[in-house]
This record gives sequence, structure tokens and C-alpha cells, in this order.
Amino acid sequence: MDVVSKIGEVFGEEIWKEQVIDSELTKAKESAEVEKEDNDEKEGAEVEKEDNDEKEGAESNQEEATEEFIWHFAIKTHEKMKQLGITSLNITQTPREITLKTEKQIYNLSPNNKKEITPIISQNMLLKKSHSLSGPAIKIGQMLHQLLLNLNRLPVPAPMMNPSKFEKPDFYNQALLRKLEKGLEFSDDDDCLLNVNNDVIVNLQHQIEDDDNITVISEVDLLKKEDEMSFNFHKEEVIKILSCRIGKIYNKIVEEYVEEEEKRRSRFRSYVDILIIQRKIEIYCSLYKTRNKGKTIKSQSKNKVLSYNPKITSVDLKMILRAARRIESLIHIANDNWGIVEAFPNLDVSFFKSTSINVNNYESWLKLVETGKQISEEEGKLIYLEKKKRENQSRKDNLLNIYHQANLMMDDNSPDLLADINWEDVE
Repeated sequence: MDVVSKIGEVFGEEIWKEQVIDSELTKAKESAEVEKEDNDEKEGAEVEKEDNDEKEGAESNQEEATEEFIWHFAIKTHEKMKQLGITSLNITQTPREITLKTEKQIYNLSPNNKKEITPIISQNMLLKKSHSLSGPAIKIGQMLHQLLLNLNRLPVPAPMMNPSKFEKPDFYNQALLRKLEKGLEFSDDDDCLLNVNNDVIVNLQHQIEDDDNITVISEVDLLKKEDEMSFNFHKEEVIKILSCRIGKIYNKIVEEYVEEEEKRRSRFRSYVDILIIQRKIEIYCSLYKTRNKGKTIKSQSKNKVLSYNPKITSVDLKMILRAARRIESLIHIANDNWGIVEAFPNLDVSFFKSTSINVNNYESWLKLVETGKQISEEEGKLIYLEKKKRENQSRKDNLLNIYHQANLMMDDNSPDLLADINWEDVE
């Protein structure tokens, strides 16, 4: 190696060493600066944390003070509400007014001390959504309207559906209405109907008496018969006996259906009978020789019935009377033709006992049956109130007539006997 190369190698090594040293110094310097920045950030974070802790502490103290104030306010407000007989209170404050809402009224107070009081009842009337009849109720109402238009063509008693011919009662109802609208005659040989006369099923024909104790020949014994004529005779005899047993079972099923259908129809009349008797009891409860102030006829008569019939609950009696009044109203628009409730097998007393239809909507439903057109709940309410007024007046007139017939209205004090009678609501 020549001198120049040697010098170049030495200088190259020295330069590399310097570069390495410079690189290490640079890294150390950068590391120190990063460490310094980290320390600064850490110190800043600690300071910020201390500030946040102080701030959160202040906010927490403020929240606790606010909560304590609200609890104190609530306790004092509660005491005042008890004194005023208020059970609920809602307070809303805006820059323009203060609103206090109780369960009965709304109080508005403006900055100029102008006060407005609105009864909560009228407010609810504005916000209250009107109830409407359900789809099934509308559907049965429309079908009853069609039945009402042709009710004079319906046989008495109303024919019964043959359950083996229709999958659903609605299908039978539609077939019955078509038959009535076309003016077709009802015959005993119509296999879609079970015609009932004096509680005897007419439509069940060719019934063969059979003794269930008869022992039929076994399959093995039958095959052992050597004579073909004897074999065929006994074979047919066994098939006949077993077929008759199937017929007996089927007839029993139909008879049970007829019994249930007769019970369904009978319940309508039984409910109305209870209502008629209940009204009679109300009359007796309202009879006094001397003035008896503060008696409520409806509740008094109910209590009498319940006291003598421990198996009847107050709820049961209430539901029965509600259903009976509604059934009676429907029979009335059908000119007392019970076919209006007997014709459709899927209409039973449970529909009239339903609490989902209020008195106003039931009047709307009745109008649908009578005219085929729906009216609003408000119109139904007006009809109900007018009907209730007429019924109460009719009861009072009936009672006055009884006193007249007993010659008790001649006394100057006798009119006071009726002064405090309260019939309560019809429903």
C-alpha cells in the first residue's frame, strides 16, 4: 500500500469516527430535548390536573348545594301542596311567563302580573284523542245492518249453522246473508243448516239403532268361514255395526254443538231477564212511606241482590247488567226480533260485556247497525245522554204512577217522597 492510500485510509477512518461522534452527540441532544419536552408536558398535565381537580371540586360543591336547596324547596312545596289539597304540580318558567299545572287547573302568570286560570278538564278535552270502534266491531255491525234489512225473511227460530260445512262462522254469516238478500227459501234438506224444531235435530237422517254390547266377529274368525255366502254376510254385518257406531259419535258431536248454540241464544234472553228483574227491584227500593233522604236506588238495589246471592260478585252483576242493556237496545232497533242476535253463531254475550267499547261508542255502533253509517263518538255521546235522560224520566213517571194508584199523592207532603231519589247513570 502506498503512502497516499495509507493517508487516505487513516483520514477516512478519522472522518468516520467524527461522523459517528457527531451522530451520537446529535442523538443525545435530541433525546435530551425530547425528555425535556416530556417533562414539560408532564408538569403541564399535572398543573392542568390540579386545575381540573379544583374546578371539579368547586362544581361538586355547587351541585351538592343545589341538590340541598332543591330538596329543601321540594319539602316546603310538598307541605304547601298538602295544605292546598294538591296531589301533583308541574312548574315551567320562561322569560315571558311562569306556568303552574296541577291535576285540576293550569295557572299562567306573566311579568305584568296578569293571571290566567284554565280548567284542566277543558285542556284535556282539547288534547284527548277520540276513541274509535275496532275493526271487528265495525265488521259485525255492518253485517248486522245487512241482516236487519232482511230480518223479516229469517225463519223463527233462526236456522243453525252446520259446523261440518263451514270452516269459519264468518263464511256461514255471508252465505246466510246472500240467501236472505236473494229471498231464497229455507228447506229441511239444506245440508248447510241444522234445522231445529222442538229441540229435535231434523237434519240427521237414516239413523240406525245399534247395541254397543254386540260383539263383532274378529278378522281371524271371519277368514275361517268356509262358506263364501256366510263370509260375505258376516263381513257386511260387521262393517254395518262399526259404521253405525261412527254415526252415533258424529250425531253426539252435532247434538253437543246444537246444545251449545241453544245455550248461546238462551244467554241473551237470560241477561235481559235479569235486567228486567233488577229494574223491578229498583222500583221496590224506591218505595217509601215517609221521605228517606240520601238513598241511591241503583247501588241500593245492587247491594240487595248481592246480599241474597253470595255466589254473584259485584263485578259479575255489573258486567251482566251492562251487557243486558246493550242487548236490549239492539233488540229494540230490530223491533223486538231476537233473530238479530241469534242468527250469527259468532255473536255472543261477551261482545256486549266488553269494556273496550264505552257507552258513547256503543251508541255509535248501534247507529251503524241501524243505518249502515258511522257517526262520531261525540254524536254517540249526545244520543247516550238523551237516552239516559228519557229512561230516568220514564222511571220517575212509572214511580209517580204507582204512588197515584196507591192514593198516596193526595197528601201535601207526599211529593217529597220522590224529591231525593237518585237513579244514577244508566250504565
